[in-house]
Amino acid sequence: MTTLDDLRAYLGPAGAEGGRLSDDTLTGVIAAETSAQARKCRVPTDLATEPDLYEAMLRRCQTNLARRALPLGLTEASSDSGQRSYMPTADPEVKRLEAPFRRRPVA
Repeated sequence: MTTLDDLRAYLGPAGAEGGRLSDDTLTGVIAAETSAQARKCRVPTDLATEPDLYEAMLRRCQTNLARRALPLGLTEASSDSGQRSYMPTADPEVKRLEAPFRRRPVA
């Protein structure tokens, strides 16, 4: 199980907006991403036994927090093209780490 201290350590001193996010907010993010991962993957009772799933969980939490600053999913317009770019809906690193554990739908 991912803990609040694990997430704070993963985010580093500048993560979680420099520590301005409350424990309640971070706990909510952990709960939401734990639930999302459990829907997509076969998750063992102890994430410590699977370091790749544990890393994916921390990454899921980090991207959740990063997307909060972009409610429409738009990044800043680049100065040379003037076009906005969208944040991807799925993190490729999370997909890679969770791939061996993904549930496969049966028709």
